[in-house]
Amino acid sequence: FHIEFDVAQLAERVAPLARDFARSAQATDGERTAAEWFELGVELEAVAPEEARAAYERAVAGEPDHADARVNLGRLLHHEGRLDEAESQYRHVLQQRDHALAAYNLALVLEDLGRAGDALREYARAIATDPELAEAHYTLARLYEQRGDRFSALRHFNGYRALMRG
Repeated sequence: FHIEFDVAQLAERVAPLARDFARSAQATDGERTAAEWFELGVELEAVAPEEARAAYERAVAGEPDHADARVNLGRLLHHEGRLDEAESQYRHVLQQRDHALAAYNLALVLEDLGRAGDALREYARAIATDPELAEAHYTLARLYEQRGDRFSALRHFNGYRALMRG
C-alpha cells in the first residue's frame, strides 16, 4: 500500500490551534519551567515557528545555559536570516561545553557569513565532539574539495559514506 499524506495541508490546518495553544501558554508564563518552554517550542516548530522561537526565548530567559533551547533558537534565527543572533546563541552554548550540534550549526552560519576558514574549524570541532555526525563529515569534505585539498575531502567523504552505510 502507498498512502500519500500532504503534510503542508495538515500543518496549515493545525497552525491556528498551535498558535492558540502558544498564546494560552504565554498567559500562564510564571507557571512554566525552562524545560517546559523548551518542550513547547519543540512541539510548535513544525506548525508555528514564530511561536516556537518565542518559547525557546522564554526557556533561555529562565535558564540561560539551556543548551538545547539555544541550539533550536539559533536554528530558527538562522532560518529567519538573523545570522549574527544565531551565531551568538551557538557561541554561548560552546562557551559552556562541547556540543556537536551547536558547533555544526555555527559552522553553517559562518559559511553563510562567508567565513569558510572559521566554518572549517567548527565542522572539525563538531566531528571531534561527535565523530558519528555524518552531516559534518559531508560538509567538511565539500569545503575541503572547494579549497583543493583532495586528500582531506576524500577522507571526510569516506567517513560520511561509512556512517551512512552503518
